[in-house]
Amino acid sequence: MFNSALKLTRSIGLAVFPIFAACGAGNDSDIVAEIETEVEVSISQPDLRWGTHAVIADLGEGRYFLSPGDNYTNRQPLSGLWTPADPGSNAVVSSVDGQTVPDGTEVTLQIRHGDRIPIELQIAGATRQFTLVVSPLPLLAIQADAIVDEPKLPGRYQWVDGNVEGDEGQQNLAIELRGVTAQALPKKAYAIEFRKTDEPDKSRNVQLYNLRNDDDWIADAAYRDLTFVRNLVSHDIYRDMQPQAHISDNQARGQSTIAGGLAEVILNRNYHGLYVIHERIDRKLLDLEKVTVPEDETGDRWDLVDFSNPENGSVLFKAQAISASFYRPEQIREDFEQKYPDLEDADRFDQLEALFDLVHNTTSNEFVAQVGDVIDMPSIVDMWLLRLLTANTDTLGKNYYLARNRTGKWFFQPWDYDATFGVSWRGAEAYAQTIEFFRPEQNLLIRRLWSIPQTGFNAAAQTRWSQLRQSLFTTSAIRARFDSYLAVAGTDTSDEQEHPRNRNLRRWPESGNEGAGNNALGESAYIAMWLDERLAFVDQKIASLRLE
Repeated sequence: MFNSALKLTRSIGLAVFPIFAACGAGNDSDIVAEIETEVEVSISQPDLRWGTHAVIADLGEGRYFLSPGDNYTNRQPLSGLWTPADPGSNAVVSSVDGQTVPDGTEVTLQIRHGDRIPIELQIAGATRQFTLVVSPLPLLAIQADAIVDEPKLPGRYQWVDGNVEGDEGQQNLAIELRGVTAQALPKKAYAIEFRKTDEPDKSRNVQLYNLRNDDDWIADAAYRDLTFVRNLVSHDIYRDMQPQAHISDNQARGQSTIAGGLAEVILNRNYHGLYVIHERIDRKLLDLEKVTVPEDETGDRWDLVDFSNPENGSVLFKAQAISASFYRPEQIREDFEQKYPDLEDADRFDQLEALFDLVHNTTSNEFVAQVGDVIDMPSIVDMWLLRLLTANTDTLGKNYYLARNRTGKWFFQPWDYDATFGVSWRGAEAYAQTIEFFRPEQNLLIRRLWSIPQTGFNAAAQTRWSQLRQSLFTTSAIRARFDSYLAVAGTDTSDEQEHPRNRNLRRWPESGNEGAGNNALGESAYIAMWLDERLAFVDQKIASLRLE
């Protein structure tokens, strides 16, 4: 592609442009080709525009990506003048789909998702051939000189969504790697903070997928999940189970868990794969009341906060370690991460310690008398039932959030549901192993609620399960959720069709981790077959819960 000398180097797991360019689809992401900085690159591939639509370059495969929006499931006309996105570029689009394009002439084509359209450019006197890919998904184009675990480092991005009129062009962001075990996988996940155009050190709220305006977003690689949407579907179900995060002052408040959508990511002008872009759980999402912090000329004075005032009781914690299961009060600071308030501002572990004290140091009678005043029972029941539905073996030991709004009760939010619906946390098939998964003893709080019927937990679980089995918890309803996502991302993984899932599999052929190559794990038919058996098993377990 470049008439310059290349050499292989080790880097941080990404290809950087213009200093670095990706070696090619499917290569080890830790190996990049470094272009000697003193060698002039004589031929480039600029981003383009087709009328009002941004067209993003993929240097690694000689492609362009277009996101025209949802209306192009079937063929529809798209018209516009082809121009370089950079007004200083000397590139000229000379032919599209075999049609010669006279300078200054609009092009109209009948296009649909999945099309691969030949396009020819004249660049610096040379003729170059490319392919225009029509994607059914939004595009996230990121450029960054470096991406590390911490801290977030500056870069640029462009969000291209054909369902939104126009786009803002390139804007500022800060980006870092995210996850723990996920960082060892070839395809990385990222935490993204959008920044202001004129003040790149300050955050900026952006709305994606008609969700909330926020500055912090997650780009989840979904590397172990061949459907890409086990996590999304699980959170979608929970939001329908719990329309609000909590009830405060007799009002529904907040969102019970995250929402998001699929997008194709182009990193440093090279196709990087199919990603899930979603919200994060924080104080704003849950609509927790902010702690009242006095101010003076130096700014916020957290040292002056009156935490004896119950109105300053809002807290949020994440269960981050595998042993965050209420069994080890001596490890509470290692097992849980305080998310609000920021630990540097105020240490609020005393609130969590009080909850641990209830779980650990009460008799059965004391526990029964107090637990309903401390924990929001519908929340913990729904959290447990979602776990049973999906057979998430990797949660309630870790991977959940718990929060309290001011003087309210503790409530729960799910997290990290990619290892569900018949696959293990490594992505391998776990059909038989998960059909009869139950284990309430995995979490001490659940164990006590379950083993002491007088808490009302089992009775509430039976009633709630019966309700959900008539609506959200049916094989047909859940399969329909997967089919809805796969209809856009691509259902046929035989590589005979051009769609996002196949493009991702070509870029990352080991997708699925230990389930790589077992394409059935990415099909709704597998999930439906598994669900039929799983639901029958859980029906029996719920019916046999002790009520007295």
